[in-house]
Amino acid sequence: MLPEGQRLNGVAVAPEALVAGLARLVENPADPIVLRPRDGASLQRLVDVMETLSGAGYSGLVLVE
Repeated sequence: MLPEGQRLNGVAVAPEALVAGLARLVENPADPIVLRPRDGASLQRLVDVMETLSGAGYSGLVLVE
């Protein structure tokens, strides 16, 4: 996660494409998904992304520094 926007496996993705992009990468919604906020990313951005993913059924969210 960047201060503005996010990346999925190093590739910039639009917010509305994040869930669809993850669906192609995981076999199960409980698979671990590593979230790594970058310097300057606000806590609110992190919470928003986590809520989006949780709302889409992803339950294996892992936050790392």
